[in-house]
Amino acid sequence: MGKCLKCKTCLLLKTGGICPIMHCAKGLVNGPCGGAQNECCEIGFHKKCAWLEIFQRCSKSGKLVLSFDPAIKDYSNIVKQNNRNVS
Repeated sequence: MGKCLKCKTCLLLKTGGICPIMHCAKGLVNGPCGGAQNECCEIGFHKKCAWLEIFQRCSKSGKLVLSFDPAIKDYSNIVKQNNRNVS
Protein backbone atom coordinates (compact mmCIF):
# COMPACT_ATOMS: atom_id res chain seq x y z
CA MET A 1 0.00 0.00 0.00
CA GLY A 2 1.91 3.04 -1.19
CA LYS A 3 5.52 4.00 -0.94
CA CYS A 4 8.18 2.71 1.43
CA LEU A 5 10.68 5.06 3.04
CA LYS A 6 13.14 2.19 3.52
CA CYS A 7 13.67 3.43 7.06
CA LYS A 8 15.02 0.09 8.32
CA THR A 9 12.45 0.12 11.14
CA CYS A 10 9.87 -2.01 9.35
CA LEU A 11 6.61 -2.66 11.18
CA LEU A 12 4.68 -4.11 8.22
CA LEU A 13 4.40 -7.63 9.63
CA LYS A 14 2.68 -6.24 12.74
CA THR A 15 0.51 -3.67 10.96
CA GLY A 16 -1.11 -5.67 8.18
CA GLY A 17 1.27 -4.41 5.50
CA ILE A 18 0.41 -0.75 6.14
CA CYS A 19 3.32 1.42 7.23
CA PRO A 20 2.20 3.75 10.03
CA ILE A 21 5.27 5.93 9.59
CA MET A 22 4.41 6.57 5.96
CA HIS A 23 0.61 6.58 6.12
CA CYS A 24 -0.19 8.22 9.45
CA ALA A 25 -0.04 12.01 9.08
CA LYS A 26 1.55 12.21 12.53
CA GLY A 27 3.81 9.21 11.94
CA LEU A 28 2.50 7.45 15.04
CA VAL A 29 3.94 3.98 15.51
CA ASN A 30 2.10 2.74 18.60
CA GLY A 31 -1.56 3.29 17.75
CA PRO A 32 -4.06 5.97 16.81
CA CYS A 33 -4.01 9.48 18.27
CA GLY A 34 -7.72 9.49 19.01
CA GLY A 35 -8.44 12.54 16.89
CA ALA A 36 -10.02 10.79 13.90
CA GLN A 37 -13.52 11.89 12.99
CA ASN A 38 -15.82 9.81 10.79
CA GLU A 39 -12.87 7.50 10.06
CA CYS A 40 -10.82 10.44 8.71
CA CYS A 41 -7.55 11.85 9.97
CA GLU A 42 -7.83 15.06 11.97
CA ILE A 43 -4.90 16.53 10.02
CA GLY A 44 -5.93 15.52 6.51
CA PHE A 45 -9.72 15.15 6.54
CA HIS A 46 -9.64 13.77 3.01
CA LYS A 47 -7.49 10.85 4.20
CA LYS A 48 -8.71 7.82 6.17
CA CYS A 49 -7.01 7.25 9.54
CA ALA A 50 -4.01 4.97 8.93
CA TRP A 51 -4.49 3.16 12.23
CA LEU A 52 -8.15 2.52 11.48
CA GLU A 53 -7.06 0.91 8.21
CA ILE A 54 -4.45 -1.14 10.08
CA PHE A 55 -7.01 -2.38 12.63
CA GLN A 56 -9.56 -3.20 9.92
CA ARG A 57 -7.06 -5.11 7.80
CA CYS A 58 -5.65 -7.04 10.76
CA SER A 59 -9.15 -7.86 12.04
CA LYS A 60 -10.17 -9.27 8.66
CA SER A 61 -7.09 -11.48 8.52
CA GLY A 62 -7.48 -12.59 12.15
CA LYS A 63 -4.09 -11.12 13.07
CA LEU A 64 -5.21 -8.23 15.23
CA VAL A 65 -2.73 -7.61 18.06
CA LEU A 66 -4.04 -5.14 20.62
CA SER A 67 -0.79 -4.82 22.53
CA PHE A 68 1.71 -3.26 20.19
CA ASP A 69 4.97 -1.94 21.56
CA PRO A 70 7.58 -1.13 18.94
CA ALA A 71 11.17 -0.89 20.09
CA ILE A 72 12.19 2.60 21.11
CA LYS A 73 13.77 4.26 18.09
CA ASP A 74 14.25 7.79 16.85
CA TYR A 75 11.58 8.21 14.19
CA SER A 76 11.78 12.03 14.14
CA ASN A 77 13.66 12.37 10.84
CA ILE A 78 11.37 9.87 9.14
CA VAL A 79 8.23 11.61 10.41
CA LYS A 80 9.55 15.00 9.20
CA GLN A 81 10.09 13.56 5.72
CA ASN A 82 6.58 12.08 5.74
CA ASN A 83 4.91 15.29 6.92
CA ARG A 84 6.28 17.18 3.94
CA ASN A 85 4.16 14.90 1.75
CA VAL A 86 0.89 15.44 3.65
CA SER A 87 -1.43 17.86 1.93
